[in-house]
Amino acid sequence: MGDENGPGPAMRDENHSHPVDAAILEPARRQHGIVAHRELVSLGLSRSAIGRRGERGWLVVLHRGVYAIAYERDRERDRILDAAGWRPVRITWRQLTQTPDEVERDLRRMLRAA
Repeated sequence: MGDENGPGPAMRDENHSHPVDAAILEPARRQHGIVAHRELVSLGLSRSAIGRRGERGWLVVLHRGVYAIAYERDRERDRILDAAGWRPVRITWRQLTQTPDEVERDLRRMLRAA
């Protein structure tokens, strides 16, 4: 892909073929895998490009305007668990402490679907 979307979900955290994604990792590595919305915008990403990265699971919303980078090793572990019949679920501490009812609702919905 030659647009601001960058490569698809198979992207590796150590080998990015799209300059924007490699640029995103620079501040993320210095900040324990965390980037702010303003940093992503300053790198040239539009709101929709940021959203697409979130939909693919490459960016994970921690707080409004704060994202964590989902590294390939996490996605690979998720694929292995999924292949073994497990459904990986990620819950942030903020979600657990500030919106426990939403966490419970989502977990119950996932369990019903299983």
